[in-house]
Amino acid sequence: VLPRIRGQSLRALIRTAIEKGATSALPPNELVEGILKVCDALAYAHDSGVIHQDIKPENIMLGAFGEVMLVDWGAASVVGEVGSEHPVVGTPSYMSPEQAQGEKEVPLFDVYALGATLFHALLLRKPIDEPDPTRFWERKLKGDLDFPTRQELSKYPRALLAVARRAMHPNPVERYQTIGEFARALRDFVAGGTNWSAPLVSENFEDESWRERFRSTEPEAFEAVSGGIVSRAPL
Repeated sequence: VLPRIRGQSLRALIRTAIEKGATSALPPNELVEGILKVCDALAYAHDSGVIHQDIKPENIMLGAFGEVMLVDWGAASVVGEVGSEHPVVGTPSYMSPEQAQGEKEVPLFDVYALGATLFHALLLRKPIDEPDPTRFWERKLKGDLDFPTRQELSKYPRALLAVARRAMHPNPVERYQTIGEFARALRDFVAGGTNWSAPLVSENFEDESWRERFRSTEPEAFEAVSGGIVSRAPL
């Protein structure tokens, strides 16, 4: 016996957003709230030794009053289950390269799939848009993605896109190592993105070597002071 769930799947919201010309399935912060509830469900499952293995928009149900349910556990696997031959299960567009290769089930499968789901719900397109099946699997096994375009980067929060991309890193070591880490990155985004990643660029102004890396339109327009750089020009 199964409970009847009243609501819509995230996939239905994506479809509606595309039909109406919206920019994403839900406003970014509202989308993150829903994904965080999925993180809670997965954290509980992983702590119990269970991996979902088929996270995708169709399997995330949203109710009218903030309810979120992660459904369809038919492909779930118990970590360390005796006799498991690790068949490839799941949905190709959302599975990690190592899941597609039939490697042993690990929680990082779910981290990747939830990142791919976030990507799809935000950009209204799947991480790989490849109609040719042979080419699709070649790219999937290599960990390729169709990265956000310049136009997309101007429309969506870059910090949130960065979270989704890290969750889908082709190298499992570079992903969030637990669903809890993924959730913390999402909460940092909601809080203002102050801690969501390390700096992309770090410069040192302790000595004069910065002059080899920077060029000024006016001579001596800038000066290094106390490890920072200060403008000395009138403008």
